[in-house]
Amino acid sequence: MRGFGLVVLFFVSLVVAAIAMFPLSQALNLMGAKSKGLAYERAYGTIWSGALDQANYIGQPLGRVSFASRPLSLLSGALSVDFRISGQTADGRGQARFGMGGVEIANTTADVNVQNINNLDARLRQSPSTLNISIKSLKLSYAGACRGGRSDIRTDLLTSVGRQWRWQGPAMTGELVCVDERPSFDMRNEGGADQITAQMTLNDRGGYLAQAEVRTQNSDVIQALRALGFESRGGAFVYEKQSGGVSQAAARPAGRVEEINYED
Repeated sequence: MRGFGLVVLFFVSLVVAAIAMFPLSQALNLMGAKSKGLAYERAYGTIWSGALDQANYIGQPLGRVSFASRPLSLLSGALSVDFRISGQTADGRGQARFGMGGVEIANTTADVNVQNINNLDARLRQSPSTLNISIKSLKLSYAGACRGGRSDIRTDLLTSVGRQWRWQGPAMTGELVCVDERPSFDMRNEGGADQITAQMTLNDRGGYLAQAEVRTQNSDVIQALRALGFESRGGAFVYEKQSGGVSQAAARPAGRVEEINYED
């Protein structure tokens, strides 16, 4: 029996090794990655450890995307993969854990160059600004449904844009939450006399629904808001823009932050 067990273990090891050494480029072709919006100049390495050069997802350049699996993580029942994104749009690194129930993005940080986000309103990309993302945990199903998470986000977008109207715009801080099973950035102003809330809900087609609400008595701020496309409604200035086919079902009142119960 012991000899039989060793034979089984030997063949299992061969199968695992064969899968691990499968070329990344061939795997992406079999998955139809390009038809799903993922383009790249070159793929090299294996499905166990590899990289994409000049990666582009649904028209958004990502730069170089590399990853390396942790073999020993399989002993815990989930495969852990370290990844890195480096390009003009974002510079970040983190970890993805693939388990029976889905994917968890963890211990991930990224600095995003807002000017290089193609689908963002051009008026918000005129001045250089950064979106800083720190994800402690973000749980997704294999179908892409957002299940919950813990994170911190911060941007100096308003500080940068406000200079054009002699307005010292505040930093915006918040978190990445799940709304109708979609990832959503929820932010509010950090300090200042004005009341500002903003949400951006993403979809799996590279689009988004953006909503914002500002309450202010500052004439310079009001001038800036009107130039940026805000409309006056009920004592507040409201902005809404959707891109990439986000349905109105994903919309929610501007300024509302939903409570999400996270699993530890």
